[in-house]
Amino acid sequence: MGFNTGTIETEYAEVSEHWSPRVIADLNGQSVKLAKVQGHLAWHSHRDEDELFLIWKGALTIESCREVSSIIRLRRRNAGSCFSSRRRPSIPAMSSPTRRRP
Repeated sequence: MGFNTGTIETEYAEVSEHWSPRVIADLNGQSVKLAKVQGHLAWHSHRDEDELFLIWKGALTIESCREVSSIIRLRRRNAGSCFSSRRRPSIPAMSSPTRRRP
């Protein structure tokens, strides 16, 4: 059994492409991912997967359509989750969300 440590800033510096998450930790079948985002990501869904978004810098908007369309706006140091629904994340300016997904 090991113990992994690191800083978000160090890991974030290793992310080179927008919308290409980097796995920074795994535990109990879940992955913690760090991503640089800019603009819009296409509408998509993750069948049988939920996502937790933790915004480290900037802000993130997530449009979701389950039974009712909704828009979630997350700011620095806020978190939000999406549950197996169609979604489209977007960003007004460069931000750094941390994403956790199985």
